[in-house]
Amino acid sequence: MPAIETSAVADLAGQATRDLQLSEIRFRRLFETAKDGILIVNAGSGRIEEVNPFLIDLLGYSRAEFIGKFIWELGFLRDVAASKEKFVELQRQTYVRFEDLPLETVNGATIHVEFVSNVYREGDNEIIQCNIRDISARKLVEEQFNALLVLFRSIVKCNEVLVRETDELELCKRMCGVLIELAGIAFVCVGYSGDGGGPLTPFESAGSNGVARDELRKVWARADGAPGSADKAIVSLQTSICLDIATDPSAVADRAMAANAGFVSVAVFPLLTGAGLLGVLAVYANSSSTFETRAVELLQNLAGDIAYGIAAIRADAVARKVSARLARSFDRAVSAIAATVELRDPYTAGHQRRVASLASAIAVEMGLTKAEIEGLHMAAVVHDIGKIHVPIEILTSPAKLTDAEISIIRTHPRAGWDILKDIDFPWPIAEIVYQHHEKIDGSGYPRGLKGNAILVESRILAVADVVEAMSSQRPYRGALGVLPALQEISRHKGIHFDPAVVDACLRVFLAKDFDFPRA
Repeated sequence: MPAIETSAVADLAGQATRDLQLSEIRFRRLFETAKDGILIVNAGSGRIEEVNPFLIDLLGYSRAEFIGKFIWELGFLRDVAASKEKFVELQRQTYVRFEDLPLETVNGATIHVEFVSNVYREGDNEIIQCNIRDISARKLVEEQFNALLVLFRSIVKCNEVLVRETDELELCKRMCGVLIELAGIAFVCVGYSGDGGGPLTPFESAGSNGVARDELRKVWARADGAPGSADKAIVSLQTSICLDIATDPSAVADRAMAANAGFVSVAVFPLLTGAGLLGVLAVYANSSSTFETRAVELLQNLAGDIAYGIAAIRADAVARKVSARLARSFDRAVSAIAATVELRDPYTAGHQRRVASLASAIAVEMGLTKAEIEGLHMAAVVHDIGKIHVPIEILTSPAKLTDAEISIIRTHPRAGWDILKDIDFPWPIAEIVYQHHEKIDGSGYPRGLKGNAILVESRILAVADVVEAMSSQRPYRGALGVLPALQEISRHKGIHFDPAVVDACLRVFLAKDFDFPRA
């Protein structure tokens, strides 16, 4: 072979070696800097060959404790038998996915992960790559949202009781019955205070059994001076929360009863009227996590509603006085749910409230009734509630979405309808939310409705949604401003958007100087 050809072959071989080395360096960097856990497992033996730093930090095991072990030997998999079965399935199908797999760290803490395993060839060997994504924060938000939704539905039921009941005993009985349906709540009691603020007397209760109520009567009527969970609320006239009855020094008097009944925590809400302290609402739970911030806020509202309802019954004025409080309770509960949804997507925090403000202004301009405007405002505050079911990675992606990701996004109106449809609102909230991405020419989604088949509230919401979204910053672009947004709805007037709604929106901005509320 001529020397020139030999040199060319050597150069090519050298370049190939350098390319391979560069590829290995890049792979190693990706492996070591990845923000997901990665395990490399020998498919034949099932033993771990490599682990990246993220997973070491996540679970707390050292690299030496990983290498050469079976996955199930490390102890972080809760269900060893199921894991072995999945390994056999992986060898057969080359792909296994766990949507939510609980793992245990070396310190005993539980985290939730998405666990995806693929089999591929590496030379003569088959290798399993396990990608492990920590979804604990997402799961916590979803659990809080689901708990809050249950609580919200209970608040709605309680407000129905407030409106309809004219008997004080029946009011408290039904209120306690509704609350006991909430997850984690084990026992609820309304206690009346005697003259001067005590002692408390159980008036009505629900949950557990009669023993708890009898024991609580003894706790509240005690003469030994031991502090009880209700004392702080009675003295301060503010909510008192004890997350661990067994150790909290302010709940000494409750310990024996709590131990017998299995209660872990308690929240006590004073029942206050214009005349002073009426009594307390005591809520016992079998978990220390039951009383998260938004749940406490809604329970505080409920305690106020109970006190108000009792006072109103005593004054024989329930029907006249409850309507305003009912509306405020709806508004607070819906706002709390909207805030929980926005926890998953900080880029759109405040979006729903700003859309609600604009939608209400358009509705006023169009001459809708007060009741219609109230319903529209309520629907706008939660119109994106269905996005709780859209993966956070899609909601916050700075890149252009794929067709598959867009399809997932477009499920949120139906998901919102599913969440809201069983709540007995005085307005068609679920249907307004369901229709807010429909267009009058039938090109919208999810049902392709046309013209007047779309509720007027949804037609207004569609315009307000587009204007606010274009005016605000998003992860994939900066804020475009109000003027381009108004030009956009004008271009699609009579095609995508109701002409009367577009005209009203233009008047609201150009003639009446509307501005979105500041956060």
